[in-house]
Amino acid sequence: MHLQLLRMDHPEIAAEIGQVGGILDQACERIRGVSQELAPSPVLRGGLKNALERLVEATAAGHPGIAIKLDYGATAGGVSIEAACAFYDAAAAVLAMAAGAPRTTRIGITVRGTRGISIRIADNGWTRGRVKALETTRRIAEAARLFVTIVTKQGTIVSIRNALRRPTGG
Repeated sequence: MHLQLLRMDHPEIAAEIGQVGGILDQACERIRGVSQELAPSPVLRGGLKNALERLVEATAAGHPGIAIKLDYGATAGGVSIEAACAFYDAAAAVLAMAAGAPRTTRIGITVRGTRGISIRIADNGWTRGRVKALETTRRIAEAARLFVTIVTKQGTIVSIRNALRRPTGG
């Protein structure tokens, strides 16, 4: 803004001010790139809810024939940032598969939890080939201590949840 004001006050140096603005834009892009390399998960830049909202918006924009609805009702405060990142990664993989299925027209994502989180992704585009791909997602998620349940009937329902630790009695 200050550069624009300076350009208006001193039109004779407008070219130089334009160069400075270009250099500043490049520096900001480099800083953004380094920041994203240091914190690659969108969860780290705004939390799980915001990351899922942006994911749904981007997926809907890339697949205009699919209605995608996110219902976020989780209030889980005890979930670690690592677990939140793992939830996001698993949900992103399942959403990409659901949106890529040729017959999918609807996808619903429900997030619930108070002590833990449960994400349920349901779609109407089941195909046999997706089950194996979902098995890969299940194995990756389980390595991050998430439990994935896959139900395929006339659509696909994938449930992703973390284990709630119960206090041990003694």
